[in-house]
Amino acid sequence: MRVVAVLSALLAPSLAGCGVVAQSVAGWREVVEVNTQDVARVDVQTVPPGAEVCRKDSYGGCGATGQGPWVDEVPVQVHFRRSEPRYAWLVMGMIADFVAVGTLVAVADKACESDTCTGVTVGGALGGMLSGMVDMGTLIFGLLRTAHDVGPREIVRPTEVTYRAEKPEYAPARADLELELQSSLRLDLTPLAVEAPTAVAFDRARAVLAVLPVTGAGPDDVRASLQDRLRAKVVGSGLRTADRGLTDAALRDAACTTSDCAVDVGRALAASHLLRAGLEVDGNQACALRLELVDLATEAVVSAAVAEGPCGDFGALDALVADALGRLFP
Repeated sequence: MRVVAVLSALLAPSLAGCGVVAQSVAGWREVVEVNTQDVARVDVQTVPPGAEVCRKDSYGGCGATGQGPWVDEVPVQVHFRRSEPRYAWLVMGMIADFVAVGTLVAVADKACESDTCTGVTVGGALGGMLSGMVDMGTLIFGLLRTAHDVGPREIVRPTEVTYRAEKPEYAPARADLELELQSSLRLDLTPLAVEAPTAVAFDRARAVLAVLPVTGAGPDDVRASLQDRLRAKVVGSGLRTADRGLTDAALRDAACTTSDCAVDVGRALAASHLLRAGLEVDGNQACALRLELVDLATEAVVSAAVAEGPCGDFGALDALVADALGRLFP
């Protein structure tokens, strides 16, 4: 048994740093392929500032909206290579070191009958413990080494987005952008000519108007009543309109809440123009009704008008609508 004790004493120090050696042979880092979610940031500038910007989604609606200048965050899927630390062989070497120490102590307890044998065994145990501490120290140091990317991150999808900007008195601007994780885009809106609303630009005999729901402030019943009165006044003036039921159903089916998708709805209804209306109400039953006539062929606002007045009863609403339409179609 003394021979076993001496051999164990010699074996334990010989394992010193075996985990470090084994891990060095196997390699300390591993490169893996990674696919994950990230965010692409797009700095959108509009000229002039303050235009409403829409990032179109795959259904033609607005996936996100903002007001220029606007930093849009687009969810994307990216692919890249990552270098990660490896510790498997180091951990196994550390375990082997401490198993050797435990074995040596057990053998010494059973086999040694002299001080010399005990001294040799204790020395071997200390050597094995030192070996395990070397591996443990290396492991702790290695855990502090974080993984890092190898090469750039590449966007897998979506690789391209479309932005549209609009502002009253300006023609809309649209642009496609090839996505990067950090990119910028400038949308230049062209001012409409002052004399744009002319008989040449608007042929009353051929025009078909899609009258959109009234947006803005005020109770729902007031805005619904305004839409009914607006449509009735338009028809009474000799203009043709798209069927209200079909218009409302198309807007509802498309989940359309923006003027951008309303353009597509108007075209689907075979309309030539959109009639948009917005209502502003102050606390004294005074209202401002803004009308905009949009040419669906160019998506440009060809005429706009604002009428102000009381709106506390149906008679006042009729007068407000008549005033606004009179200004829109002089």
